[in-house]
Amino acid sequence: MNINDKFKELRDKNEKALIIFITGGYPNYDLSKKIIKTVAESGADIIEVGIPFSDPVADGPVIQKASEIALKNGFSLNKAIQMVKELRCENVDIPITFMSYYNVLFNHGLQNLANDLSDVEVNGLIIPDLPPEEADELTIYTKEKNIDMIYLLAPTMTDDRLDIVSKNSSGFIYFVSVAGVTGTRTVVNNKLPDLIKKVKEKTDVPVGVGFGVSKKEQVDEINSYADAVIIGSAVINKITENLNNEEKLLEELSIFIKELKGKNSKIKLIE
Repeated sequence: MNINDKFKELRDKNEKALIIFITGGYPNYDLSKKIIKTVAESGADIIEVGIPFSDPVADGPVIQKASEIALKNGFSLNKAIQMVKELRCENVDIPITFMSYYNVLFNHGLQNLANDLSDVEVNGLIIPDLPPEEADELTIYTKEKNIDMIYLLAPTMTDDRLDIVSKNSSGFIYFVSVAGVTGTRTVVNNKLPDLIKKVKEKTDVPVGVGFGVSKKEQVDEINSYADAVIIGSAVINKITENLNNEEKLLEELSIFIKELKGKNSKIKLIE
């Protein structure tokens, strides 16, 4: 299933998407793979696999630390591709995106990248340090392979930036809830409803809100005006808190995902 099909399925069920970020290879390859399977089986609609990078400028301390450990364990883009291949063979069929910094992807070779991602059914790319204006070459190859390019918008967006991102994004638009880096926060930016409305007036591409979301109440609030909620640091925290007990880690993570995707996440769609 691709990202567009997933959003259509959710609209038909009167639901919004729960997108979960997992740092690939954290805390190790085998457990990272089990975590992704658990997240998928517990109700996540899309999984975003972070490819660890030595200088993750958009990530806060929680994800930075997880990336550092994954890199020390030898996790890489190639291993992420292999992991998705294995997961697909084990019937994990929900959409999967990679979140990576451009240098990692460029070093792989852009055409090779699109071919390799397509072969294992990676459905989209999120590249925080690659704006649409500089993505022409990569986009040639991703379009050929039906891989969505998911671009970011922030509360500080200009009208020009909104126009460019709206025209070039596919799959969904990643709206950063606050200026800054990833990390859990206690409240949701109260300007978000108007900002998301402005984006949705420009495009039919679904809009997902991320950065700082960590609680069910925040998920329900964002679901009232956006198409998806993206949660990362809170999930990584759950993993880190239970590293000494794999069974408890997977159980706690499953409970958390099911709570986030609970019945209250079904809402009346805004006309």
